[in-house]
Amino acid sequence: MIKNQKDFAAGLFYIAIGLFGATTLGENELGSLARMGPGYFPFIISVALMLTGLVIAVKAMMTSPVSAAEGHIEWGKPLAPLLILGSAAFYALTLLTLGFVLSIGLMVIISSMAHPLFRLRDALISAVILTTLSAALFIGGLGLIVPLWPTFL
Repeated sequence: MIKNQKDFAAGLFYIAIGLFGATTLGENELGSLARMGPGYFPFIISVALMLTGLVIAVKAMMTSPVSAAEGHIEWGKPLAPLLILGSAAFYALTLLTLGFVLSIGLMVIISSMAHPLFRLRDALISAVILTTLSAALFIGGLGLIVPLWPTFL
C-alpha cells in the first residue's frame, strides 16, 4: 500500500526520466571507467536518477506523511500546471518579438498566477528581480544574442 502518493509519484517520475536518459544515448559509446566514452557520464547520471527514484518510491510506501492531506495528490486543479507550462510556451513564442525583458517578465507573472494566493504586486516584484538577474546572467555573463526589447519599437 502506498502511504504517501506525492512522494511515490515523484519517485516514479525520477525513474522514468532516468530510463529515458539511459535508453536514448544512441550511438554514444560508454567506454570504461579508465577510458570514458561520451555516453558514460549521461549514463551514470541516468542510473543515479533511477536509484534516487527507487529510494523515494520505496520510502513513500513505508512512511506516512505528516498529515493525510499532505501526501495525497489532488487531481481536480489542472489550471495551475497549465499556467506554468503555458508561461514557458509563452516565453518561447514571444522571445524574438517581445524581447527578452517583456517575455521573461510576463512569463513570471503568468506562472505566478498558478499560486492560490496570487498577488499582482508580489508577481511584479518577482518579475523585475528575475528579469534583471536573467539579463545579467544570460545576456551580460554568457553573451546570449537576443533582442532586449520588442522588435516593433
